[in-house]
Amino acid sequence: MTQVFSRYIKSFLSGAAAVAFVGCAQLSPQQVDFQPSIPTQGIITGSGTANLTVADKRADPIIGYRGGVYEETSTIVAKRPLDKVIESLALQVLEKTGIELSTAFPDMNIAISLDKLSYITEDQKASIKRTTAMAAVSIEVMKGNTTFSNGYTTSQYIDTVGYPSEEKNEVLLNSVFDSVLERMFSDTKLGAFVSN
Repeated sequence: MTQVFSRYIKSFLSGAAAVAFVGCAQLSPQQVDFQPSIPTQGIITGSGTANLTVADKRADPIIGYRGGVYEETSTIVAKRPLDKVIESLALQVLEKTGIELSTAFPDMNIAISLDKLSYITEDQKASIKRTTAMAAVSIEVMKGNTTFSNGYTTSQYIDTVGYPSEEKNEVLLNSVFDSVLERMFSDTKLGAFVSN
């Protein structure tokens, strides 16, 4: 009876240790593949020609840290340069809006910048962690002697038991990235400016 009880205690303690280890385990770095896709309904419409430039103005390419024992090494970065990712989407959107891309005396100059993309995981309660992602972009359109400029910010969060998996991180970050770009390309004030 004592031996059975002893084996039970050892089994319980090893199981508890395993759970504790998982909770504190080292998480590997992650590269997120951003593939923005926004609905065509509700996006701006325009006319004329435009020159497009896109810049990543973040101070650091690191989006955030996954956590774990050595948090500083569990970095999250983009798999591809985000200025190129945004530029590719912007070209598709402008083509659908009726604006033709041209560098030779264009009717307007469009400058888009990625200002922020962050990822933070915090303790919510007991074993629950809340992970928040935030994205901010801005646009400036110069047309003749007039200029339109505006900024857009979006944040989303998820609650998980322990740190989120790579899959959940990818879904969260792509969702907030898509959302902020959709807000920009569906801005009615921007649409009014580029269509006049």
